[in-house]
Amino acid sequence: MGGKVIGVDSAGSGGFDAATEFAKTTGTVVAMTGKEDIISDGKTTVLVNSGHELLGMVSGTGCMVSSVTGCCAAVTDNMLMAAVAALTVFTTAGELAAKNSLGPGTFKQNLMDALQNLTRQELVIRGSAKDITKM
Repeated sequence: MGGKVIGVDSAGSGGFDAATEFAKTTGTVVAMTGKEDIISDGKTTVLVNSGHELLGMVSGTGCMVSSVTGCCAAVTDNMLMAAVAALTVFTTAGELAAKNSLGPGTFKQNLMDALQNLTRQELVIRGSAKDITKM
């Protein structure tokens, strides 16, 4: 049995268009995760360019980022910004967790600790979100 885990990078240059069009069609916020994360509400599209390759090697990180997204969505009416905040928090924690990890096993444990201990200063220094809306 085999399979391949793919993320937003598998869409190639079509990731931007796919996220934007799907968001427009469904009237919701779409987040495509991968090496770079693309978040769109159909009008505005944001790129989150942080994280670590170990995020894709550990089972459950998608569920974890969904939980973080739900927490962010609970405190704002702006679902685009909630998704951007959640992915920025999660990927920044992933970068920090990877620094002290020997592999996927220790990474998952370190990721939970990094999420718990993440500071505003670390988000400001490491977090990376950029509006890439086509004009």
